[in-house]
Amino acid sequence: SSNCGVHQDVLFLSSGMRSLRCTDSRGRRGPQRCLALLPAIFLLGGAAEDSIGDALQTSAGPTTICRTFGLGCSGILAGKAGIYHGQSAQIAVWDHPKITGALKERLEEFQNCTGADLTFHLVPGTQRDLQREIGLDAGQLLESAQWSEGAGIYAGYLMQASWVGQFHEKLSSLSSYITPELQWMDILRYARETLVVHDESVKLLPVDANYAAVVVREDLLAKHESELKELLRRESIFDKERRPLVPQTLDEMVKMSEFFNGRDLNGDGVPDFGNCLRTAYNMHGHEFFWALLSPLVQTDVESKKCKDSEPGHCGAGVFFNPESGKPFYETEAFGIALEVYRRLTLTSDMIDTGGPGSRCNCTGYDSIKAFAHQEQFKAGRCVMAFDFPGSINGYVAEAMDPSTFLGRLQLPDGSKALPRRVMKPPGSPWVLDPFSGKLVECSSGRGLCSQGDLNHSPFWLTGGWGFALSAKRPEHHKMVWDYFQYVSAPAQANEDAMNGDWLDPVRLSSVESANEAVFNSSGWPHTAVYDLRESLIWAGDYNPASDLRVPGQDDYQLTFMEALRTWQASVVAAPKSSKHGEYEKELRRELNEKWSTITQRFGGRMDQLIRYRISLGLGKLPATAMCMHFLDELPKDQQCRLCDHHCPLNET
Repeated sequence: SSNCGVHQDVLFLSSGMRSLRCTDSRGRRGPQRCLALLPAIFLLGGAAEDSIGDALQTSAGPTTICRTFGLGCSGILAGKAGIYHGQSAQIAVWDHPKITGALKERLEEFQNCTGADLTFHLVPGTQRDLQREIGLDAGQLLESAQWSEGAGIYAGYLMQASWVGQFHEKLSSLSSYITPELQWMDILRYARETLVVHDESVKLLPVDANYAAVVVREDLLAKHESELKELLRRESIFDKERRPLVPQTLDEMVKMSEFFNGRDLNGDGVPDFGNCLRTAYNMHGHEFFWALLSPLVQTDVESKKCKDSEPGHCGAGVFFNPESGKPFYETEAFGIALEVYRRLTLTSDMIDTGGPGSRCNCTGYDSIKAFAHQEQFKAGRCVMAFDFPGSINGYVAEAMDPSTFLGRLQLPDGSKALPRRVMKPPGSPWVLDPFSGKLVECSSGRGLCSQGDLNHSPFWLTGGWGFALSAKRPEHHKMVWDYFQYVSAPAQANEDAMNGDWLDPVRLSSVESANEAVFNSSGWPHTAVYDLRESLIWAGDYNPASDLRVPGQDDYQLTFMEALRTWQASVVAAPKSSKHGEYEKELRRELNEKWSTITQRFGGRMDQLIRYRISLGLGKLPATAMCMHFLDELPKDQQCRLCDHHCPLNET
């Protein structure tokens, strides 16, 4: 009620309505506090929870009921009715309706049970604005070993896994909070073992899975099946269950895009595109480039060879060589990925979604065209898209509505066609040999590739969203963690993953047979649920690669985005130019200049490499690698102690 005073009474409703206690806003309890509430108590006796509101509205008596709680205390909240009454704290979250919608609903449920005065501080703007807000509040590594203090206002944060390296020292460890009721092992393996962990300590509770996935139009694959078999030199385009087998490689992805580009794919008489691509002009577009590089360089996700002392055998990571710290943009693998990106760009919808000379200068998230590639796919203007799993969920949901273009798609036999996920991300028959630094064929017998003659490596761009506790507010940890745990628990997380298109499933139970009915109730057929399940399993277990998660991560990515935009503008402006080699050299030169500056700001190549290895779960830099690549950076005594061949003759 709006006329509630500071000391007005509060009616406390315990779980199950079996008992009533009364307190005032100072937390004082006792029979005298209930006397003025007797009319309401009589009305509520034995009432079902869904009728409490009606009962309160019709209650007689002079006292205003200012607050009720203890409602919905079931599942992971069982036994927690009213335990946080009188306690307050804030959590910093990004002010975006697709992010905060489900979180706000869960917050209200949590408050109704526990009585907590837990609120969101909604940070407007872009995800980077949230990242900056967390840095100002928690503190962060500014340069070398210098950490800022931070204001310490918030008790917790919603943040991306790729930010953990920037804030890890200012975040509390969550390892001791993980209990059996959270069902931690249900979370995708790569998310729980690597993405949210820093130096063997869990820093983030994942509630979202963000990795690059491919979706294709089933109707176009079926319509052009014979042509695609010949083009791709394949015996089949679908497996026995009619699940799409293409594109399996980066080369197939390019060839398919070029095959369909310029054709009318939606029947409106206008030429369409081979792919709907997140380019450097779209949100996260530049990060999807690393998903093309990933299968060319990451060959050792288990990291066994990376932890021993034998040099030249570690193939983990996408950004820097895990032994020398040299960036992969210096390798020929980067050139291959860039050529794939060039051909995809020239057969994509980029001109309509922010390229040079387009109707809109889509240079940032706030642009109205930032997600235009999704609208293009929904309108049938592309055969495939490279996108987040949640965005693909949106395409599937659209296909359930017969009034939409995707909802009217049919196979040649007249049955319904769907946007179909490709189970494996596009792979490569060539990989970077960590020993020689050269590209070698998977069939060379070196045993480098994850799937025999092909190397697949699902790329987790941003790593997905999760919850973190501020090390500055330990007095609020238990309450805030209970909320985090409530959102993450299967009963809530599985429902939210189905209903939202940003909180993508990060639990296997979300798509297990027992939960398929939740998807079916929204119109999803079994094939769509199966596609999502197989995609999740691949992303979580089969040679996954991580986004950059070191201090300066945002600076590295921003400079890469700017350099890629310049390169992409040149490519689109002159698609048949003979200067593509010069454009590539300029891109590498700009990256080398700016990335070197960022690296030096954080202590130099060796310091950043040590942090990079920790982010990948590789542990300390082996002495052999230090002696081989960083001898001049080591103090003289360490040169002798670690690198024995550099000891003076008179020393042992």
